[in-house]
Amino acid sequence: MGYIYHQAPPTGFGIGSLGKNPIQANGLALCRGDVSASDCKTCVADAISTIRENCPYSKSAKIFYDNCMLKYSNDKFFGQIDNGTKYFMWNVNNVGYPVIFNQKSKDLLRQLADEASGKPKLYAAGELELNEGSKKKIYGLAQCTRDLSYNDCKMCRDRIISDLPRCCDGKQGGKVVTGTFAFFLQTAFGVDPLFHFCSSSENFTANGPYETNLNKLIGYLDYQAPPTGFGKGALGQRPNKAYGLALCRGDVSSSDCKTCIVDASGEIRKRCPYNKAAIIWYDNCLLKYTNTEFFGQIDNKNKFYMWNVRVVTEPVSFNQRTKELLTQLAEKAYVTPKLYAVGEMELGKSNKLYGLTQCTRDLSSVDCKNCIIM
Repeated sequence: MGYIYHQAPPTGFGIGSLGKNPIQANGLALCRGDVSASDCKTCVADAISTIRENCPYSKSAKIFYDNCMLKYSNDKFFGQIDNGTKYFMWNVNNVGYPVIFNQKSKDLLRQLADEASGKPKLYAAGELELNEGSKKKIYGLAQCTRDLSYNDCKMCRDRIISDLPRCCDGKQGGKVVTGTFAFFLQTAFGVDPLFHFCSSSENFTANGPYETNLNKLIGYLDYQAPPTGFGKGALGQRPNKAYGLALCRGDVSSSDCKTCIVDASGEIRKRCPYNKAAIIWYDNCLLKYTNTEFFGQIDNKNKFYMWNVRVVTEPVSFNQRTKELLTQLAEKAYVTPKLYAVGEMELGKSNKLYGLTQCTRDLSSVDCKNCIIM
């Protein structure tokens, strides 16, 4: 384990054997082809620790993460296709035209595997239009463990293609992972929002003055927000005046910001078609509008929570460090122009806690700090 831990990060792959039969240990670690050396090292370290905890006395074991995989055995498996261990994951949402989508998914997988098999990393990522001239695309990634030959990498792909109907037919995304091959698939139909609220207090009439003002305001925010990551404005006269703002996460590019806001504005109008006030959150942005002015006011009424279902081993220490990190980030964020900060804090020798805080830029610095630590 120690040898693989040091060998894998620089190149993304490590392989080795120690001892003699019948107590020889054989192992390998593979990081995803686009992962940095530092992230690879972190993932392999986590994998080693977790697999020893979960399989303490097993002579053979495998563990898969998004960024890496690790496997070991008392049998020498190098250079052999391993389809004995596999798992599937899929997006629960269906596509509108599954026959075309399924065929394009297979085309993309073949294309990526052909490309990967000719590269030293046996890794490839790419995209494919669903229809010629269409804005809708499929994105994919294919990778083999580097102990395989080029031909075996392709053969592994063909077996995965035959398995696709078991998990991913007509689904907007999917993942198939075996002991020697990984395939990821994601459509560009737009990311689902994290959460949204539709105000039930007031509605507007279709094609009325408020809807006209709201549509113009949303168009303005679509244009204003992406260059800086934030936009706000108001249009119309009372009682049909519309107020709104859009905020993108502080590390998001202008193009991704624009995509998110356009998606948000379209989605919120579908979900809250006649509500005068609504708010929607995505990973990359949020969009909010109402018929009453709210700029500069702390909003703690519209909130939602998401959490990892896994429990930490030392909750008291973890909770305290979480509060410390959040306080630290609040101190950092409220003095920056974007009212945004990211950071990390050690949790013992090998684990770290990562955090991000951000306020909408209509708030004052003081109100931003108060909002975060409330």
